[in-house]
Amino acid sequence: MTRLLLVAAALVAVLAAAGVGAGAEWDVYPGAGTPIQDAIDDAGEGDTIYVHEGEYCENVDVDKRVTLECADAIMEVAA
Repeated sequence: MTRLLLVAAALVAVLAAAGVGAGAEWDVYPGAGTPIQDAIDDAGEGDTIYVHEGEYCENVDVDKRVTLECADAIMEVAA
């Protein structure tokens, strides 16, 4: 019984640790910074891209599950 509890506890620990590293974070800045498309291209599934305040004039294609976050910004999306 003790052995079964130890195995169960180890399994829970491994599963918890696997969820900790889910998703990297990317920062995008206007001007001479990283274009939004470059961040999307380099990001992996589940990553978060922080688009910092400023003016961006670019078209982006999103072909994976990422989160785009922007504070104090208005995003205009044209179809």
